[in-house]
Amino acid sequence: MFGVQIIDIDNCEQVAEYLGHNEAFKMSDNLIKWSKKYNDARIYIEANGVGEAVLSHLLASGCRNIYHRKASMNYKGSSTRIPGWYSTAKSKAQAISFLQEIIDDSSLVLHSTRCIRQLINYRGQWDKLARDSSGGHYDLAAAMAGAAWAWRIEIGAKWENRKLSDKAIADKNWKRLMKRIDKASTLGANSPWGNHR
Repeated sequence: MFGVQIIDIDNCEQVAEYLGHNEAFKMSDNLIKWSKKYNDARIYIEANGVGEAVLSHLLASGCRNIYHRKASMNYKGSSTRIPGWYSTAKSKAQAISFLQEIIDDSSLVLHSTRCIRQLINYRGQWDKLARDSSGGHYDLAAAMAGAAWAWRIEIGAKWENRKLSDKAIADKNWKRLMKRIDKASTLGANSPWGNHR
């Protein structure tokens, strides 16, 4: 089973999902189409396991929207970029903690009942023997954890890569923080703690 989650990084909202069986080359074609459909979305794909074959097809097709992770320094003193998200016990735990954080603080907006059901029944780790009701390994929940990790990476990059003044960045980050702390404070920077300038 392949699980795919498409997240709008501006408001941490689930836009679309996919769950099903497919050949690796067909999945890569689907991911390219979905990426184009959703504003040239960056594709975060597991670089080991089942995702490795899909990643190979994406690279062979010339897809340029693939997330690349930084690896160790090379002999020239610069870091090497390697395509795909490498899932390890550490990176999976980190992804799950990011997912739990955005669920707990009500940042994540979900629309899929089957995803919500998987998340409710999910037990915090990818157990190779555990099966969900569709016969998969909680693939939507695992994809959502990966999406939460990607969201954290993208949000950081979003603020750092813009050509904004320090004050503009501080104001944007403050508004984002206030929105997360108090969902009711959507007008400017008003909050129960007063105005921030």
